[in-house]
Amino acid sequence: MAKKVLVIGIDGATWDLIEPWARAGKLPTFKRLMDEGAWGTLRCPIPPISAQSWASFATGKNPGKHGFFDFVEVTPYSYSTRFINSRMLGAKTLWRLLGEAGKTVGVLNVPVTYPPEPVNGFMITGYPTPGTASPFVHPAELRSEFLRAVPGYRIECADVELPRFSRRAKLDVFLDKLISMMDNRLAATRWLYARFRPDFFMPTFTAFDRVCHYYWKYMDPALRDRFSDDEIERYGDAILRVHQRQDEIIAELLDMIEPGTSVFMLSDHGFGPSYDRLNIHGWFVENGYLVPKHEKRSLISRSIDAVISNVIRFTPVNFRTRIKERFPAVAGRAISRVFFHDIDWTRTRAYTVGEFHNVYINLKGRQPQGIVDPGAEYEALRDELIEKLSALRDPHSNEPMVQHVYRREDVYTGAFLERMPDLVIDWEYRYSFSADFSTGPLVSSVLDAKRLHWAKSGYHRPNGIFLAYGPDVQRGKRVEGIVMDVTATILYEMGLPIPHDMDGHVITDAYTPERIASKPPRTTDFDTSAAPDSAEVYSPDEEAEVTKRLRELGYLE
Repeated sequence: MAKKVLVIGIDGATWDLIEPWARAGKLPTFKRLMDEGAWGTLRCPIPPISAQSWASFATGKNPGKHGFFDFVEVTPYSYSTRFINSRMLGAKTLWRLLGEAGKTVGVLNVPVTYPPEPVNGFMITGYPTPGTASPFVHPAELRSEFLRAVPGYRIECADVELPRFSRRAKLDVFLDKLISMMDNRLAATRWLYARFRPDFFMPTFTAFDRVCHYYWKYMDPALRDRFSDDEIERYGDAILRVHQRQDEIIAELLDMIEPGTSVFMLSDHGFGPSYDRLNIHGWFVENGYLVPKHEKRSLISRSIDAVISNVIRFTPVNFRTRIKERFPAVAGRAISRVFFHDIDWTRTRAYTVGEFHNVYINLKGRQPQGIVDPGAEYEALRDELIEKLSALRDPHSNEPMVQHVYRREDVYTGAFLERMPDLVIDWEYRYSFSADFSTGPLVSSVLDAKRLHWAKSGYHRPNGIFLAYGPDVQRGKRVEGIVMDVTATILYEMGLPIPHDMDGHVITDAYTPERIASKPPRTTDFDTSAAPDSAEVYSPDEEAEVTKRLRELGYLE
């Protein structure tokens, strides 16, 4: 009988919440698994971005080898960006490797898997899949059967737009949708498992991430005076409620699987409070690294650009899509403004892109209007930026803002190193991040009256979770690892060698010494690199929907 493995992905899970609640009896399934399995902290790549972390798990490799860094990437040799998709991945995935070894696989809702790749089994793609009207199922003929079996299947619930709801209605509706999405995902999980019984099955749940982003402030005792008693009563236990429903779902999954199935659990990153909002763009302008065009442009020109920005931010997605289809040049200009608003490239030496404001140098021969010479000038500029960014102190608390600034080659290796930012900033983890390119204050509070109720008050931390449970796993053992280690450990559990080009290693401490002695991990010189396909997979409608979802989750302004 083939070895069975269940992997439960939980986006944004952290032991900082789960452990005390489990020990207090509020999460009995987590408590049982902690007592009877091996568990501990799982470090994710720097910075803790979901896209690169899930891709690192899927491939067992660091971003320099698989090519994903954020949900958007800078298009090579340009000043434009594009959404990543699974075909752009530069390495074979775990589920592909298992399929090639004759194992049947089932993958449900793992982020950055759209469009689905052909696997030896089935795949239902996860965020940022545009929607269920897109080709999100493999095999394609399974799609109609799946949607009949799981009516109203929901990939994401980030569709609570501000103009449609009052503050309270928005909070209530979003929380209700999160719970509904979890129940819907459970229904999909149960149906797919009963239908296929794969050797490897991985359902992934994302509600922890969403609820922690928006409801963290309501459970902080220090902030009680900012909310009414009614608001504290309604939302103070929102994060706990979502965790308790997940705990119940995990119990149902354990009842669903066959005896002897090995269970693994992981998250892509952790979570914590983040009440200050960081905007580094203005700092780059003030220090002369980035020069806006508007210094040389007329008031009329600036006003037109302001109108374009407001149109893309606040008009309905269907209307934006029609504009994009009828006036592609205007639409392209508007979308490019998300990251490259109003920059004079002939005078700009460095700029930031993405959720964590990592740094790109405007390099000659690489960027179309690069002004920094490769070699000595490039390295001198990186040294200068490292020194200045490392010295940043919070203007309110005078505490350091940055833990470390890395050259990309210090944290990444591989064929896709050139896709990575030139400098990677490991910020102090108490900030959320502004994705806009305004020149406002470096640090502002998300707890002001205008933002308070729908602000991101929780944000990513690098400490995710790992748990192993099943035959030969040590009971109550504390272990540590990195995201890529889980990939190697699953291959080992399923009796396969670890490819030499993976960066992960088997978490041997999770197993009994007898198991490791009798079945030591094996390696192979098998090459798991893959040729990425840069062809566009999103239609105009789908790209508009992905933009909308990224904005609603706070990844774009």
